[in-house]
Amino acid sequence: MKSKYKNTFLNCMLSAVDNGVNVERFRKQFSMKDAVYAVANAWDAVTKKTITGAWHNLWPAANRREQRDNTEDLTEEKMTADLLRYANSVPSESISKLEEVDIEEVFNNIDNEAPTAFSLTDGEIAEMVLNDCEHNRSDDEEDVVSTAKKVSTQETVKMCDKLIEALEQRAFMTEHDIMAIYRIKEKLLQQTPRLTRQITLSEAFKNVTEQRASTSAEGASDN
Repeated sequence: MKSKYKNTFLNCMLSAVDNGVNVERFRKQFSMKDAVYAVANAWDAVTKKTITGAWHNLWPAANRREQRDNTEDLTEEKMTADLLRYANSVPSESISKLEEVDIEEVFNNIDNEAPTAFSLTDGEIAEMVLNDCEHNRSDDEEDVVSTAKKVSTQETVKMCDKLIEALEQRAFMTEHDIMAIYRIKEKLLQQTPRLTRQITLSEAFKNVTEQRASTSAEGASDN
């Protein structure tokens, strides 16, 4: 579950960096509400096989490492590979804003097992999220581009953020309704590396075609 949460968090961070937001500002904007929904998404993504195998943590003596399923490790490797592809697709001028110490601190904060000082009820958690929403309204969202122009994945992610903000202001909207938009946003973030790779291949093919056409034209003019 932690690896899935980490994947969601880092996808959001890379998306923010790609839009010119540094790590420090992103961490301030990543609210309690965002964390709660990211954890909920991570829990929904946990497979039955993972839950079934979790009892080994309660009975370590019965845990035989050679018999453990490596499915979860393979899944984490795939998520890491997707994140690396996404990072490689981000323009160099944006990546240059990332400081190594910031990245290490992000990973450490996610991986550390923080001690639990006290437990919160569902009502207290909900109240914290609602209060956080009131104090973290963002005034610097960019305007949505005209529908005549194809909307990019990054712009669609921003639309999801605006829609979530608007739905939270409607009392008749449930957490389940808002959760659906968070799932859509997560899918968009997961697709970004693939879309960028497809665009890169298309541009490369286009460049090769143009170069061949130019070479052919020069050869014809020489003759």
